[in-house]
Amino acid sequence: MKSVTTVLMFSGKQHGKAAEAVSLYTSLFGNSKILEIERYGPGGTDTDGSVRMARFSLNGTEFMAIDSAIPHAFT
Repeated sequence: MKSVTTVLMFSGKQHGKAAEAVSLYTSLFGNSKILEIERYGPGGTDTDGSVRMARFSLNGTEFMAIDSAIPHAFT
């Protein structure tokens, strides 16, 4: 059976805050940890240093987070 992973996207005024949010969330819940963080580098498709993809678990449930500088039609 396949599973679904919740992805949190930080865009607009929240762009660039994915890493900060992941650190906060993992500090608040027991049995939680950051599994992986990939960041954009120079010449990437997003701001240098922003989160390309972060995987983390909160009390054993896995989540992902990304930063997105692209304008979206939703908030």
